[in-house]
Amino acid sequence: MDTLQTLGHAYSPRIIDSLVTQCLAAAGAVLIEGTRGCGKTMTAMHAAASYAMLDDPDTAELARISPAFVVDGAQPRLLDEWQVAPQLWNLVRRRVDAASVKGLFLI
Repeated sequence: MDTLQTLGHAYSPRIIDSLVTQCLAAAGAVLIEGTRGCGKTMTAMHAAASYAMLDDPDTAELARISPAFVVDGAQPRLLDEWQVAPQLWNLVRRRVDAASVKGLFLI
């Protein structure tokens, strides 16, 4: 995804990019963890085809009302700040378990 167009910042390649690509090819969902401000969102956005930012109040409310709507989208789908809506974890897990393809979600 074009981070300059989406987030207003051009993407700077990172050492972890190839690992994220490998993990998406091997698993249904990839969890990216790290300290605050280390570039998790930019890295995930770069690899994602679509996204939902759960720290946006409207998106968080939508996740509360209709979580399936939030996880639907082009794949891999980034669910950024998913911990705001922890019910998404089980929904993602069930979708991954039911799918026959890899690389569905970045969380």
